[in-house]
Amino acid sequence: MRSRLPGRLSDFSDFSDFSDTLLTTFRLLLLALPLAPTWLPAQAPRYAAFQLDRARFHQVIRSDIRSQTAGKTTVEQAGRDGILEFLATPADTAISILAWFDSLALWRVAGGERYAPDTDGLIGGRYRGLLSPTGRYTPEDTPFIPDPLAELAELEGVIGDLFPPLPGEALPPGGSTHLTGGWTLTRRSDSVAAGERLQRYRLDGARQRKQTGVINDSVSVEARTSESEKGSVLWSPGRGLLRWERRIQIDVSLPAQGVVQRAVRTAVEQYVVVERVE
Repeated sequence: MRSRLPGRLSDFSDFSDFSDTLLTTFRLLLLALPLAPTWLPAQAPRYAAFQLDRARFHQVIRSDIRSQTAGKTTVEQAGRDGILEFLATPADTAISILAWFDSLALWRVAGGERYAPDTDGLIGGRYRGLLSPTGRYTPEDTPFIPDPLAELAELEGVIGDLFPPLPGEALPPGGSTHLTGGWTLTRRSDSVAAGERLQRYRLDGARQRKQTGVINDSVSVEARTSESEKGSVLWSPGRGLLRWERRIQIDVSLPAQGVVQRAVRTAVEQYVVVERVE
């Protein structure tokens, strides 16, 4: 009788015995391996109608304003505190937005005096527009803004300033991308709150531009503006934007020209927080 070598197919009565043994061995090997974390494909953050419909956001702005002209310096402080409510519906590839202030307070302190106008004329006034999935807002209708409020704050573009720009692709932790408008977005390590994994981003920006304004309702003048900011964004994959915190530095230079006999330089330091209210 010819001897059989151990470990050969001939050691098994039939192929099914061999297959069962091999499967059992493979399972044992799997059990012996260390478990690796489950990997899921990353998804780019996107604004969606279901995130914003019936959402409420609290916006707080604090500004320190320092102006210099002819050797004299003036210092002012200004602030805004408001709750914005939203209705949102899908609109092709965008989101149709209807928003309004549920509450709003504006104030300015200058020369030791505080000025805080009544905001009832704007409460409930409707902002309408389209928001793209990456955060570009296109206004369609803006409520009437009473002159006392318009003198203190730029309230026509409030919705566009509420949502940070988002990347067009998913970023791994540590990854960054450059966005339109001079923004750089960097993804930081994720955090966990109440069992929910949240994405954290750093959003920095720098812009320089020339602006044309009107003095005395008729004279056009040109100013140079330099802006820089550093901010952080907290994002929920399910609920969308949770918080956007910004620190902004704005320098405006108005050179002597025409009716402007002396150069004016204004520096504004601004702290802005937008936070979702549950």
